[in-house]
Amino acid sequence: MIAAILLAIAGTPAVACSYVPSELSWKEQLAKQEVIFVGTVLMIDPDNRLALLAVDEPIRGIDRKWVEVPQGDGADCNRIYESAGTQWIYAGDFIGGPTREITVPLDDEELAALEAVRSLAATE
Repeated sequence: MIAAILLAIAGTPAVACSYVPSELSWKEQLAKQEVIFVGTVLMIDPDNRLALLAVDEPIRGIDRKWVEVPQGDGADCNRIYESAGTQWIYAGDFIGGPTREITVPLDDEELAALEAVRSLAATE
């Protein structure tokens, strides 16, 4: 009986994440976030449920040097950090939120995003 239950669970497709995109602009969404920092993914746990980010630039609501953040699993709307070494503007866990990856070299949109979060730090 236990084997049948396990087989039934294993055969059940994961519920896909569904979110409603915000009508707010990126900057308006950013202004509502309690925790914002620029950080680098240090590692992702073997079960792919958590990512450890180093806090490179604290912006708002953060006083630690690193933070564990949840990874998405297809059944929720948490963002997925795919590889260590990538840098992010962290502003919440959810897909569609203001969190965004920073690539090298920076494009104009990424540079504007970094300037926006850094200006928040200057006014806090």
